[in-house]
Amino acid sequence: MNKDVIYIEPEDDITDIISKLRASRSKVVALVPPKKIGVLRSAVNTKLISKAAKSAEKVVVIVTTDSSLVKLSASAGIPVAKNLSSRPKLPSEISEEDAKSPEVITEPAPAKAPTEIKSEEIEPKSDKPEKPSEEDSKKDKKEKKDKKKAKEDKANLPFIKRYKKWIIIGSVGAVFLILLGVWAFAIAPAVNIAVQIRTTTNNFSEAATFTTKAGEANVKNGKFFLETKEYKQENAVTFEATGKKDVGEKATGLLTVEVYVPEPDMSVSVPAGTIFTTNGLSYSATEGATVTWADQDSKTATVAECENDDEIDPSVIYKTTKPDGYKGCMLTAKLDVIATASGDKYNISANATGWSTNFSGGYAGIYNKSSFTGGTTKEITIVQQSDIVSATAALAAKVTGDGKAKLLASIADDMMPLESTYKEDAGTPTATPGVGEEVGSGVTPKLTSTTVYTILTLSKKDLKTFVEDKTKATLAADQKIYETTEPFLERFMEDGNGGYTARLKATTKVGPTVTEEEILEKAKGRKIGELQTQLKSINGVSSCKVEPNFFWVTTIPDDANKITVNLEVEK
Repeated sequence: MNKDVIYIEPEDDITDIISKLRASRSKVVALVPPKKIGVLRSAVNTKLISKAAKSAEKVVVIVTTDSSLVKLSASAGIPVAKNLSSRPKLPSEISEEDAKSPEVITEPAPAKAPTEIKSEEIEPKSDKPEKPSEEDSKKDKKEKKDKKKAKEDKANLPFIKRYKKWIIIGSVGAVFLILLGVWAFAIAPAVNIAVQIRTTTNNFSEAATFTTKAGEANVKNGKFFLETKEYKQENAVTFEATGKKDVGEKATGLLTVEVYVPEPDMSVSVPAGTIFTTNGLSYSATEGATVTWADQDSKTATVAECENDDEIDPSVIYKTTKPDGYKGCMLTAKLDVIATASGDKYNISANATGWSTNFSGGYAGIYNKSSFTGGTTKEITIVQQSDIVSATAALAAKVTGDGKAKLLASIADDMMPLESTYKEDAGTPTATPGVGEEVGSGVTPKLTSTTVYTILTLSKKDLKTFVEDKTKATLAADQKIYETTEPFLERFMEDGNGGYTARLKATTKVGPTVTEEEILEKAKGRKIGELQTQLKSINGVSSCKVEPNFFWVTTIPDDANKITVNLEVEK
């Protein structure tokens, strides 16, 4: 009978030893403890090994010369051998001399064939057993059955431990393959069905009217709303102001004017605003004055004796000396005047000659008895008209030509721009500061203009709706419109009443009614080749093509969400 040798490692515990014992396929098992017997130095553990051997129907032998272990084996009824080649003996058969023998256990290589031990040599001698009762017999059978099952489970344990990783990997792989199969054949399949429809081409042409007032539009009656699109582009240039202006104080003074009044009932008035000039300097009367013979105010006085001469024409007013024989009255008018411009050059001293005036009532003399004062000089820079002219030319050169392009780019794709209505308004340039205004310190004058680009646009959707509604009214019940080209206008012009007229034209493609729903119902669950043949038999279908999303898909899915139908007009 073959025996199995189990070498107990120092780190093994009692459960490891029992597991190895039960996992052994040999009837006889030799336990070889380490030099330090460790776990076997316990009577409880040796009894557990003995019990496990009996339950597994095995004979266990402890190979040792350790006297303490021999005694423990004796208490548990386990045979002991000095070495693997010696005859096992029950501990009761070992003499004290043998127990003290220093014989060393030899441990052959694990690959060496186990030594055969005769069962009769290791089986302990025992008295003849008594005949078991029927109840004990059933109990023994059940215990044997349980032991056999436990033995089989323990025998499979090392195999499971050894291949645990591969078992897990295999299980995960199997689950993955199952999921992959479900995805590939139940979830992923989808098809694209392209169907070409045979159509005829119809040309549409009808008169239409247009209005810029939204409330007047009526698409059904062919009156469309024209929406104005606008784009504003601001352009600006800076320039240098070259004008100069004196904004100092103006000089003031009192001026005396001599006038002749021929008749007592006559008067002479010097109006306010009368201009008096001397040496190129002009002054303006701030108030007027009226002189008569009898009524002299504080600013007038009689200069000579007033005499009447009937021979003198009273309407004649003399500006120089009184003529011979004239007996009129020369009176004086005193006027407050102010310089027509600021500057200290208008501060003049008393002057009796050299004055002139635009007064037409006649005068004998003009003089100022006192100096004119109060004039000051303060020069500032201002914008003058010549500056604006130069800046306007520079602004015109700076204006870019992309305003129209930007206007057209701002129009939505569903709107049609009408090229003939395009307008461009450059606007009037505006200077900041304006002409004649002061340019302050650190201020750079700027000329700005805003160009406004406008164009009328038309809804393509409204045009298409009108074309299709008119076309549908002429179709048979089993026909439909598959395609409408983009409508266009011919002879677009104003009607003279604030509106517009034009000829609306388009092209439609008409064919037998084939719906996506009809194709979907025929496609569900069918083979691809079978479906192609069936679709070609539909009236109006010239060709069809079914493309699966994966090469292994040969059947159309039952789920309509996985079927895409594209109806195309035959070219």
